Amino acid sequence: QQIICLAYGRLVEQSPLKNMEHFYEHSYLSVLYPGLNISGKNLSTSLRELGYQRESMVSFFNEFTPAANDCIIFDGTDIPSQSGKIELCEMSKSKRGTYESLFNTMFIFSVQMQLPIYYRLLNGKIKDVKSFKLCLLESGIEQAVIIVDKGFYSKANIEELESEKLKFIIPLHRNNSLIDYGLIKQNNKQLFDGFFEHEKRFVWFYQLPLDNGQTLFVYMDEELKNREEKDYLNRVNNKIEDYSIEKYYLKQYSFGTIALLTNTDKTGEKVYADYKTRNQIEEMIDCMKNVVEADRTYMQNEQTLEAWMFVNYIALHWYYIILQKIKVKELNAKFSPHDLLLKLKELRRVKINDKWYNAEIIAKTQQILKKLDLKIPIT
Repeated sequence: QQIICLAYGRLVEQSPLKNMEHFYEHSYLSVLYPGLNISGKNLSTSLRELGYQRESMVSFFNEFTPAANDCIIFDGTDIPSQSGKIELCEMSKSKRGTYESLFNTMFIFSVQMQLPIYYRLLNGKIKDVKSFKLCLLESGIEQAVIIVDKGFYSKANIEELESEKLKFIIPLHRNNSLIDYGLIKQNNKQLFDGFFEHEKRFVWFYQLPLDNGQTLFVYMDEELKNREEKDYLNRVNNKIEDYSIEKYYLKQYSFGTIALLTNTDKTGEKVYADYKTRNQIEEMIDCMKNVVEADRTYMQNEQTLEAWMFVNYIALHWYYIILQKIKVKELNAKFSPHDLLLKLKELRRVKINDKWYNAEIIAKTQQILKKLDLKIPIT
């Protein structure tokens, strides 16, 4: 009950710990779960106790284990901490390029379920690659296709994935020596393996089988190519430093391309579509930092920090469940989960003659509830 109240405070109010008691007392949660002590002082103790229960948290994660061949996306993000007492926190260079006291958080996102299904806290100096194996072991995920970002690629990392018999899709930097732009230089689409439509754009591709049984797919998006060329030439024309016509000539064949390395037997179109889901975890991390406002922490010990991140993870989970409901009804173009929460906050329960009743609801909110098939109270 306490976790539910805290997750509510994070998702709906973006509340810090010290204000949780206020939002609890001013919501119907205090009637559903009467007598909870969620004062700031008591929460410090209870969160510390919760933080020791990592095994139970992992058990909760396992309720959402992905199906075989589901694409899972690994990513990490650094979170600044104001505590000098937590060993996880280290002075390190953040993704923003500044040196701060940080800890890292590794996330796993299931494409099939459209949910974050796992997280793990890491030392601020340990980067994603080093923790990859242990995260898989703890999460219990055995059969899935793993999608990571360009920074993950190295010969050693690929060999480790292969040794663990893990399926993967990994993008390469455009200057990687594995990529052969020969077919693009010939400017003859007949030499390509084919094309497909993705999000109303046509993408051409060819594949390069490698000696180790892996396949490298090279994709050409003409619309992206035109935009990138225009942007680069504008910078050359405006004499922006490090941009020159000589460098343009060297880069011209790589504009608009994406190269994806995989050890799956998926088609070129399917590999591309799977990789394009990667932006979902970037959106998830933005959501966590902006909507749930978990972009900085003041927790003073590792167990309290673990529990606080678990509360934020639950709030994030709820956010995505709400998003799924909106998408199923094809209403995501009209409003976001945050917009829906603002509407739902208008709903009231009133006590009359010792009985609780739903208060009146304005017509627009009634229409939204009807479209989403939501019944009040929501349990």
